[in-house]
Amino acid sequence: MDLDLTRTESWLGRLFLLGNGLVHLLAPGLLLWLASVGYDRALDVRFEAGDDSKRRVRLVGAGFLAAAALVRRRRD
Repeated sequence: MDLDLTRTESWLGRLFLLGNGLVHLLAPGLLLWLASVGYDRALDVRFEAGDDSKRRVRLVGAGFLAAAALVRRRRD
């Protein structure tokens, strides 16, 4: 399936992926805290991060960065 995007749409998509990847890599503790607050307030559920949670959040960030690189390679 091909998705035709304008240059601006492609650029914004890559920027979104890059920004999310950097936040996941650089601030996993903040994201886990935000998840804890969100679960508590929205779902009334207690959220506790496990021992490997920060590592998994960073892996998601690496996936975002890889996706940004792949989108750029495909576009160029």
